Amino acid sequence: IRLERLVEERTASLREKTLQLEQLAAHDKLTGLHNRRHADEFLRREFEHADRQRNTLAVALADIDHFKDINDSRSHSVGDRVLERVARIFRERMRGSDLLSRYGGEEFLFCFVGMNDLEAARACEDLRLAVEREDWAAISPGLRVTASFGLAVRSGEPDVQALLGRADARLYRAKQLGRNRVVAEPAEESAEAMLTRRHGGA
Repeated sequence: IRLERLVEERTASLREKTLQLEQLAAHDKLTGLHNRRHADEFLRREFEHADRQRNTLAVALADIDHFKDINDSRSHSVGDRVLERVARIFRERMRGSDLLSRYGGEEFLFCFVGMNDLEAARACEDLRLAVEREDWAAISPGLRVTASFGLAVRSGEPDVQALLGRADARLYRAKQLGRNRVVAEPAEESAEAMLTRRHGGA
């Protein structure tokens, strides 16, 4: 009986350690968000599901504006705290069914499951405003942090990489247009302008 109990305890301990390792493998150490590896798996799965069910799927990429300048002028410690705070701001505003991940450096990836273009644009605009309106002075006096977003809604792409490519092109366009904005569909139009045009600013 004692031997059986010992085996059970060892098995339970191994199971717990395995779960911890899986958790670490799927999450970014600094922000606690899902990492790129997990995000790529999630996107592939949801893209295939949306393809089968003919559901809508929206993907957005966001960059913290001028993040290199924050690191260079205020220290990497401040940069890390900015990343942590931005991650928390995003996490607090995401639905449980959606994906939020740190996709690399100061870049974040969002997958909005079942959202149409207006819903996803509104979600991104809310996230952008939350970052802009945060009080960053507590981290570093005079600090201002904003983020740029590129949004793409699934529309006949052959695979998830093509959809990500469209989101990335819109993120690049958001930076070209002056940063601190969401560029959605069409690529020349900000989410704010699109929401105003299609809903009268409501």
